Amino acid sequence: MPASVDILNKNDVAKGYDIGDPAITPDSVDVTGGEDMINSIAFIKGVVSVEGLNQTVNKSVTLNAYDANGNQLNVAIDPATVNVQVPIFSVSKNLPIKLIEQGSPADGYQIDGMDPNVNKVTIFADRSILDKIDTIPPIEVPVDGLTSDKTVKVNVPIPKGVESISPETISVDVQVSKSADNNKNNGSKTESGTESTDKTTSTTDSDLSTKEFNAVPIQFSRADSTKTLTFEKPSNKKIDVTVTGKNDDLKKLSSSDITASIDVSDLDNGVHEVPIKLTMPKGFEGSALPKYATVKISDHSSDTST
Repeated sequence: MPASVDILNKNDVAKGYDIGDPAITPDSVDVTGGEDMINSIAFIKGVVSVEGLNQTVNKSVTLNAYDANGNQLNVAIDPATVNVQVPIFSVSKNLPIKLIEQGSPADGYQIDGMDPNVNKVTIFADRSILDKIDTIPPIEVPVDGLTSDKTVKVNVPIPKGVESISPETISVDVQVSKSADNNKNNGSKTESGTESTDKTTSTTDSDLSTKEFNAVPIQFSRADSTKTLTFEKPSNKKIDVTVTGKNDDLKKLSSSDITASIDVSDLDNGVHEVPIKLTMPKGFEGSALPKYATVKISDHSSDTST
C-alpha cells in the first residue's frame, strides 16, 4: 500500500520560510493483518511537525494504518518507519537601500551626506515575486529647510507584490553644512573689513591657524576585482580639506601630506553613502567637505570603473 505523510503546523514555520512537497522513501509498504482489517484500511501515514523550522527536514517517521473515520488499525507494517524529507526554503530576500533627498536645505546650506542606520532591508514574498525583485524604490529623506545636522525617521517603501518588509522604518543621520558660496560670503575679514584671500586664516588661539587644501583626491581599494565602483558624489573624486594646526607647522604642510580615503571592501551592489576618512601628520586636525562620498557598486561589465 502507498505511504504518505501529514505535515503539521505548516503556518508556523519560521518567519520568511515556506515548505515544499515532502518526499517519502520508500513510498510503499507491505501490510499484514486479518482480511477484514486489511480491507478497512483507508490510508497509511506518518506525521511531521515543521513548527519554527528554517531548514529542510530529514527524519525517520513511524507509519500507522487508519480507517476512513481516522481510527488507528492494529496491523503489521513493513517497514514500520520511512525516511521523510520536507524542503524548507527562504521566501525572503535582503536588498540594498538607496536614499534620495526630498526638498532642499535652507539657502546657503548643502547636504554633505545621509547615513542610514541599516544598509539593507529584508522583503518577504512568494518565490515567484522574489525572483523578479532586485531593488526597492529609493527612500525619500526630508531635508527641506535644514540648517544643521539632523536624524530623521523615514518609512521604507514596499515593492508591489511584497507581503512585508523589515525594518518598516529606518533612521537617517543627515549631515548639513554651509555651502561654498555661503562660506565665501562669511569669510575671514582683515582689520580694514575687506575679505582675506589668504588660504591660511587665524583662529582665536594665536598659536593656531587653519589652512584650506583644494581638490584632495579620494583613495580607495576594491577587494573584489569583479565589481565596478562609480563615484556619484563628488563626481571628480576630490574634496576640499580644512586643516587646523600651529602656524609654523601649517606653513610646512602640503596636500601630499594629507590622505582622504573610503572603505568599500565590504559593500554589496547598490548605491552607498560612505564616510571619508582623513589621515595627516600628528598635531593637525582636519575636516572634509563633503564628509561623505556617494558611490555605486555594480557587477563588472565592458565599462571601466570611473
